[in-house]
Amino acid sequence: MPPDSTAQSLERPIQALVAVYGNHLEVPSLYEVSRPDPRLFLSTLADTVNSLARELGGGIPPEAVEEVVDNLIHAGLGGATVSILELGNLILVADQGPGIPDKAKARLPGFSTGTPAARAVIRGVGAGLGRAGSLVEGRGGRLEIEDNLGGGTVVRLWVPGPAPQETPAQEPRPPEPALGDRHLRMLLLVVELGPVGPTALAKEMHLSASTAYRELEELESSGLVESDSRGRRTISAKGMSRLKTLL
Repeated sequence: MPPDSTAQSLERPIQALVAVYGNHLEVPSLYEVSRPDPRLFLSTLADTVNSLARELGGGIPPEAVEEVVDNLIHAGLGGATVSILELGNLILVADQGPGIPDKAKARLPGFSTGTPAARAVIRGVGAGLGRAGSLVEGRGGRLEIEDNLGGGTVVRLWVPGPAPQETPAQEPRPPEPALGDRHLRMLLLVVELGPVGPTALAKEMHLSASTAYRELEELESSGLVESDSRGRRTISAKGMSRLKTLL
């Protein structure tokens, strides 16, 4: 990597792609971060990643993301990709730089391969990955460093998400009361004759008016028929559905 590779020209903005995954079946939402100045690029990229992760409810400490994003200085900045998964609780920062041969050593305080040009862009080169690891581990998470396909590095930040809440068990609905033959015949007549009053039903079914009235009241209290302002009954949506299951 040339020593001045971090001093990007104003004519060539530094770019990175941020991909936000809802779940494994969805196409990710993509956001491009492009800035001409290395310092502005790194801060804008970290702010963008932290904002998107927080919107999803992620719990990765923002300072950990900032440290890992700043580590892109070693890869020359260009061609970085950040993936946000698991509702913001998993962030992968991938670059196409020279890679990190000794991944364990890269997390030790004071260890750095930063060039003078890199040190001119960010402060504290040499402690970033170790600090990021401590921050996520403090929340029960972990930091992992892996080789990127085709060259470069992938830094993986993960913290556990909130425990899934148990769905309260729903009480079983009581079974619908059985319909007797007379109630069933009355419902069918309401469908055939409705709107219809108790007198007409009493005549059709050879019942007394008081008995027909009482039977209609029972059907109405069960929600199977409805009455209008004149006391005439029509079949309700529930009553029609009940008939379909019986006939």
